[in-house]
Amino acid sequence: MYSAGAAAVPFLVELAATPGLTLKAEIVELIGQFVALQNQMREPWRSNKHAVSCRAALVAEHDTLVALLDDADRAVRTAMAALLWDYARWSPRAEDATTALISRDAVESDLALRVSLRLRGARAAARARETNASSADALAAAVRRLTAPDRDTDALKFACLAANKRLDPDAVHWRDLLEEALAPTTPHEVYSAWDDGGSRLARALCALCEDDTNAHLNIIRALIDHEWPQVRTGALQAAGDAMLRWRSAVPELVPPVGAALTDSEPENRRSAADLLAAVGPAGTAFDDRLAAALDDPDRPTATRAAWALARHGDARAVPTLVHALDHLEDGGFGASSHYSGRWYWFSQPPLREPLSRAPDGTDHCWPPHCGPHSRGAWRSGQPLRTACRDSTCSAMPWRHAVPQRTWRCPSWKRCSNPRTRSWRAP
Repeated sequence: MYSAGAAAVPFLVELAATPGLTLKAEIVELIGQFVALQNQMREPWRSNKHAVSCRAALVAEHDTLVALLDDADRAVRTAMAALLWDYARWSPRAEDATTALISRDAVESDLALRVSLRLRGARAAARARETNASSADALAAAVRRLTAPDRDTDALKFACLAANKRLDPDAVHWRDLLEEALAPTTPHEVYSAWDDGGSRLARALCALCEDDTNAHLNIIRALIDHEWPQVRTGALQAAGDAMLRWRSAVPELVPPVGAALTDSEPENRRSAADLLAAVGPAGTAFDDRLAAALDDPDRPTATRAAWALARHGDARAVPTLVHALDHLEDGGFGASSHYSGRWYWFSQPPLREPLSRAPDGTDHCWPPHCGPHSRGAWRSGQPLRTACRDSTCSAMPWRHAVPQRTWRCPSWKRCSNPRTRSWRAP
């Protein structure tokens, strides 16, 4: 916090309160940055004299700030409501701030703002509780007043359930959340979870369920075959999140993910193939469907299907891989990469890894029992079929599936040369 902060706050508040001024909402959002910073700071910075002076300046402007909740501009009211929830987390006038927010809700005509009051309030209360802030109880009480039955309407039911779920994870069942989110009385335009055609819905619902694995799995299974394609897209993304987070989720979610290989939307078919590649042997039950997807009219989907088959050790991937070597300009495969343990998705699956793995998972750049002769052949581009003198080598069937000319191919060498790029096997 700089020394100018305390001096800037009164000036900015005066600007925001000036009638007829343009950009008032943006000015309120800027003041909100000063307010939010007080929640983000830790000791010793929180006790710094400049931080203390800035908080004092904001509290001194309390009445002026609260008055902006009644501004004629909806954008100003929305920005001010967000500011006051953050302000209530640390202000000595927290109860006054929450009372003003509840009073505003009683007369507010904008439905999106009323939804925001509940959702933002619940987030503020949850964070206050996590940080053991003295305002935690006052914030929770305010949110419960906003979600009381006498303030509940059909359009607000989803917001009320979501807010109560944040306050008490056991108070609302995942099924109730899901049913209300999908209810015809829930107006999609006022809920951010329904933005982008519903692509955020699955992740938003899963986030509300925190560490409840069973809730995540049931929400994903319910939405992965939803009639809206973007909802299915979001459910596949949530499936990736769950499988990355919990091993137990993999066998539960592989079947619905595999079924998405025949989705009507190319984006969803790509995602399904990506996930089946990432789960490795757990996805082999869908190798026949992946093989069929090699002929998918969407080229990136076919590429990802080959990537998945290669990771499963299925030689049906070979023709697509060879085509990729001969037609690098067609796109599809990308630079060498690996799974970091933090994501499942590739903008382009890496070409080198499937080419340098034998069907049984051994590294067939130089299989352990092939000896140094084949290692030199790999580097020189000599066909490994002739370089490897061990006829029992487990990589041999894989090599025989690749045309001999391919082993000499410059593209192959460029993808396979360990000096070209650093990499780790997936």
